[in-house]
Amino acid sequence: TKVSLRAGRKGGTLTIHYYSDEELDALMARLLKE
Repeated sequence: TKVSLRAGRKGGTLTIHYYSDEELDALMARLLKE
């Protein structure tokens, strides 16, 4: 998984490159963990 972060003056952009649907599911589960 490749992650890039670009900071700006009023926020920024976080880009996540994933390589399979399974990897996306695992990433989303981690990000949305409650």
